[in-house]
Amino acid sequence: MPPPAPDPDKRDIRPDTQSSSGADAGASQALLSAREYHRLAMQGDESALEKAADEVDLVLAADENHAEALAIRGSLFTMKAKLTKSFLKRIYYSYKAIKTLNRAVEADPDDPAARTIRGFTSL
Repeated sequence: MPPPAPDPDKRDIRPDTQSSSGADAGASQALLSAREYHRLAMQGDESALEKAADEVDLVLAADENHAEALAIRGSLFTMKAKLTKSFLKRIYYSYKAIKTLNRAVEADPDDPAARTIRGFTSL
């Protein structure tokens, strides 16, 4: 089932998400879905966690250095770390989260979404 439609008042108007070419349009739609599933996962919807990860994978398949997608992936790793009962898996997911969030900021230091997600995740 697709995520709820994004609020039209909160549309992202950055050029990288408004492309109309085939692959770019698919990645743009995947990014919008990833944002929505990420939001739901942050609100406690565990089923949205894997859906968000799948959408992020689609974005990163088109652009492996997409800062916002990397930041969302890093945030998802922190949620997985929080939900797992295994101490070793918590360490593993936390390590992956830190590496991925730092990579997001390195990919585009001026991306406000990457920095914001990394900041909230670090709280």
